[in-house]
Amino acid sequence: MKHLMTLEMELGMSESEANSSEGWRGTGEGEQMKSSSSDTPSWNGTNSRGFSALPGGGAAATLQSSPLKAPSATGGALRPI
Repeated sequence: MKHLMTLEMELGMSESEANSSEGWRGTGEGEQMKSSSSDTPSWNGTNSRGFSALPGGGAAATLQSSPLKAPSATGGALRPI
């Protein structure tokens, strides 16, 4: 979790928000890493960090504070362990 918090703060999130476990996080930090409309394939981010992330599924609110297990080699979403 510390690495994720470091990334969030590098993208502009305040330390107090990164340390919070209440509710939704951030204001647009993810957009900086999402592919933009000029990327191939295109998406609705700004890609201002050159990462070109594409969507890969969603997360349920119930997983917010649960430990997660990485997806299997055959695919699948993150799931609680």
